Amino acid sequence: MRRRSLLPPKIVPTILEMIATLDDAAERTGDRCYVRARNALAASAPGRPKLDDRLSIQEAKWLLETGQVSNLNQALLMVAKTENSHRSTRSIAERLRRKIKAETKNSSTK
Repeated sequence: MRRRSLLPPKIVPTILEMIATLDDAAERTGDRCYVRARNALAASAPGRPKLDDRLSIQEAKWLLETGQVSNLNQALLMVAKTENSHRSTRSIAERLRRKIKAETKNSSTK
């Protein structure tokens, strides 16, 4: 949801302009509150970045459906091994399992 500004549309500054203004104020006054405000505006969104696992989930389901593996756990571990990631294969497989569970839960409630 986008916040509405109290300023008229032509006056609403962009975030980059606000950051530049806060930088200037911090430099001129030496007040750390401007630096903290600037850092809060410039910070990235909290939490982990979203990962698109649709292809990995699709591959795991395909492995299971074609009979190449005997259970979902084997399929998830096999797919997890193919991902180029610094994470462990178990954590990747568990993330995929949670997404599959959420997907089936959402589809059953519709």
